[in-house]
Amino acid sequence: MHRNVVALLALASLTACSKHDLPYYQDNLDAAASKVEECETAMKAAFMAKDEDNIKAVLQDPECRAADKAHKDHKNALAAQKAKLQEEELRRKKAEDEKAYAAQYAEHKQSLESMPITDFHRIQQECLKNWSAPITAQCKAAKELKESRHAAEVSVLLEKYKEDALTSFADKQCHGMDYNELYCELSHSAINKQREDQIAYYLSNRDGLKMVFNQCHEKYLTLRKSQKWKEAREAVETFPCRMVSKAAQKLRIFGFNQPIG
Repeated sequence: MHRNVVALLALASLTACSKHDLPYYQDNLDAAASKVEECETAMKAAFMAKDEDNIKAVLQDPECRAADKAHKDHKNALAAQKAKLQEEELRRKKAEDEKAYAAQYAEHKQSLESMPITDFHRIQQECLKNWSAPITAQCKAAKELKESRHAAEVSVLLEKYKEDALTSFADKQCHGMDYNELYCELSHSAINKQREDQIAYYLSNRDGLKMVFNQCHEKYLTLRKSQKWKEAREAVETFPCRMVSKAAQKLRIFGFNQPIG
């Protein structure tokens, strides 16, 4: 009985007030908030009293509905405005971060291009250790410069060490107490390029191929005729003979037993 009285009093308080419509509450948001609270109180009382008529009355009350809509629309508008401001702030921060990253990248790139290859390699190794972290401007620059820096160093090795001297240098860098991971890798890259370039030269210069091949054949044949088997084998294991043999193989010429006519 008490609950029914409370529900009736709450409903009476709704109907006792002057009627206001949606435009009014849109212009008077504090009043809309108060009205929403008042309607919620009436609805709670009706639910507690299990008074279906009062529940229906509150749900269908035009003023409650108008105030509720104005209040929710205002909250949604505030939320949308806040989200927009947050998005703009994120875009601004992202633009600032990208600008700073680009400046750091340019600075690191310039430094990485001019530093000794050993220092460049050390930075590369440090970047590899942090592979799971977001890539820094320095590591991004190092990654992009690796191919050109290595190619430049390979060119230096090719200029400095000719023919079999390059192989000797590689053996020293790749084995024993003088092992150097960086120069082991670079020297093998240089050896591969040295071989490719020399074979390509012979294949594009058949007269040169023929001349060097026949010189190797003559040494080989002379030593074998003198029964100097070891010396004969060593003669054709020199760089010029190895390369001209590989080039000749691509022309279906195998071994030094016969000269190229």
